[in-house]
Amino acid sequence: MKPEPYPHPIYPNVTLWDLPGVGTTNCPADQYMKHVEFEKFDLYILVSAGHFREHDAKLAQEIKKMGKKLFFVRSKIDNNLEAAQKSQREYDEEKTLQEIRDNCIQGLKKQGVESPQVFLLSSFDLHLYDFPALQDTMERELPSDKRNALIPKDIPVNIAVTGRSGTGKSTFHNAFRGIDNRDEGAAPTGVVETTMKPEPYPHPRHPNVTLWDLPAVGTTKFPADQYLEYVEFEKFDFFIIVSADRLSENDAKLAQEIKKIGRKFYFVRSKIDNNLSDAKRSQREYDEEKTLQEIRDNCIQGLQKQGVESPQVFLVSSFDLHLYDFPALQDTVERELPSDKRNALIPKDIPVNIAITGRSGTGKSTFLNAFRGIDNKDERAAPTGVKETTMKPEPYPHPRHPNFTLWDLPGIGTTKFPADQYLKDVEFEKFDIFILVSAGRFTENEAMLAQKIKKMGKNLYFVRSKIDQNLEAAQKSQREYDEEKTLQEIRENCIEGSLHVVAAVVFSPMRGALQQDPDLTEDIA
Repeated sequence: MKPEPYPHPIYPNVTLWDLPGVGTTNCPADQYMKHVEFEKFDLYILVSAGHFREHDAKLAQEIKKMGKKLFFVRSKIDNNLEAAQKSQREYDEEKTLQEIRDNCIQGLKKQGVESPQVFLLSSFDLHLYDFPALQDTMERELPSDKRNALIPKDIPVNIAVTGRSGTGKSTFHNAFRGIDNRDEGAAPTGVVETTMKPEPYPHPRHPNVTLWDLPAVGTTKFPADQYLEYVEFEKFDFFIIVSADRLSENDAKLAQEIKKIGRKFYFVRSKIDNNLSDAKRSQREYDEEKTLQEIRDNCIQGLQKQGVESPQVFLVSSFDLHLYDFPALQDTVERELPSDKRNALIPKDIPVNIAITGRSGTGKSTFLNAFRGIDNKDERAAPTGVKETTMKPEPYPHPRHPNFTLWDLPGIGTTKFPADQYLKDVEFEKFDIFILVSAGRFTENEAMLAQKIKKMGKNLYFVRSKIDQNLEAAQKSQREYDEEKTLQEIRENCIEGSLHVVAAVVFSPMRGALQQDPDLTEDIA
């Protein structure tokens, strides 16, 4: 009879509202939008068990006028498939699904709905058909400031690290957690098998992630044919199989069993620094990249011969994790986790410090306030003025991102902050990201600063501020004014005049927004 709210049990900031059906006697179509207070919702899902009707199409058009997203869900799809299976001589599930989808889309288009997004669902088997695609699409198309509401809280992720004894399995395990072998919380290492049963080790930065150090497969205590049952393999989300040389028959068998239970597995070829050291001594013309590729190809071919399809192999040194394939392993693991568990690998409560610097008078503090969504007159705002108002690095917490702190740094190259002492004075090493603001050409001091930041391995973004003034001057002076062309010319001029530009962004303090590159905030996040 009225909109009913239902909080999501996994996403505490998400509320689903069950709305009355449109076009009933209690909610006639012409009064529906007003009756349910439609403007307060962020996303809309319109569910039908058959053809979408004229009322549905009208509703979709009204939602579009409000600038909101709408998704069409064709429910009870398992009933349709069951009926098709009984009636068709040569039943093809994929073909039947596509025909239903196309039929829905064509029907909506005929009623004036442009580019409808239709998802086919079974309410009882949500892992089937289009439900995962609906989840991903909703998350992707939410406004960026609300997207993190779909990060599940307290969803556990269990990672199994296994392999033969003596492969550096426990060392890899500790390195993955950012822990030294000698730390109190480290998995024990040694030349003999030290892991007697599955041992859980919580990740220090990801509280929902537990890495499990499993006993080695194929030893006398843990024969391969009983291994999976013994370690309760079904409770793990994915598996990392570690080997210090060729991957064995036991490793291949293990991979095939993991595949049968529908889980992901990754092969890690450990102690790769030892192999490179040997190759360097024995080869006349040593080529590190070529040697790494040969080792990788050898592992892949060996596994394929033993029946493992498309094996993913990563070459790793447990002592120098930034080298070789470890970053690629992390990215792959995060990307291939189920969507409801993917965000468990986002560190919680990890502070991010963003430094905003540049010369005095460039609109640096105004940019900082705009970045935080705060007006210059707001009591929380960084002070602005025609002279240098920032006397020391000043922290300003972000109102919507509690782990983010923006730092308003003094202008570089003033009498109080000469360029040659600037980095030391502002303690530059404590910042994660740097934004260098200029209202004109980037100077030699700023180029020098950029090179120093690059040496520290940090990200730097150049922001060209007060761009509205340049556009206004161009509009007065050009016969055929073209805003896009003028913006591009300013950007190219900045890039040509600056050294090692990571990103050149134009900013208008009057319009309070990033004029050309709205992805800057998403890049930083």
